[in-house]
Amino acid sequence: EKAAPAADADHSKALELFGELCGEADCHALRGLLEKEVHNFFKKNFKFLVTDTVEHSDGVQKYIRVRVGSEAGGGRGRGGRGGGGRGGGGRGRKRKNMNGSDWGDDRPFDSRGSSSWPANAGKFLRFHLCKENKDTQDALGVIGKMLGLQSRSFGFSGTKDKRAVTTQQVTVFKVPANKIAALNKRLYGIKVGNFW
Repeated sequence: EKAAPAADADHSKALELFGELCGEADCHALRGLLEKEVHNFFKKNFKFLVTDTVEHSDGVQKYIRVRVGSEAGGGRGRGGRGGGGRGGGGRGRKRKNMNGSDWGDDRPFDSRGSSSWPANAGKFLRFHLCKENKDTQDALGVIGKMLGLQSRSFGFSGTKDKRAVTTQQVTVFKVPANKIAALNKRLYGIKVGNFW
């Protein structure tokens, strides 16, 4: 365990010397190549593990996090950046399907229930949003906050008059209808229904 900091220091020193010799652009490219090789090593040899690159809180350092996959059978998904869940902030990058593994599938590492989504159901839920004296974005922001979703998760087209009672079709990705319908009791000036 005490050898790890020395090895890390040697690695950092070697990259620093390489940067002085070849320039910062080549040093950055080498860092990216080394990072990619580590990810590929785990992907090839340890299919049950998931790796992602996480940025340190100082915003300068990065490290590669290795975790047991969400499915023991090798159900690997996307890696992301940041902390927690899918790597935190972003949704992560899709990776190409290499060497016949299921590394390139569209399941995120932290699926948040999407793995339990019925296969025969469509991926999107469509419903009607009825609102009174509210802008569409405001209404979807309230619904999103109650569901723990960002308002950009909802799809709609066009704008409606915020000074009237209007109805608009909305779509959302893999959210059960009963979860949205249960909000009707708690929403003021907004109703949702007509799910399909």
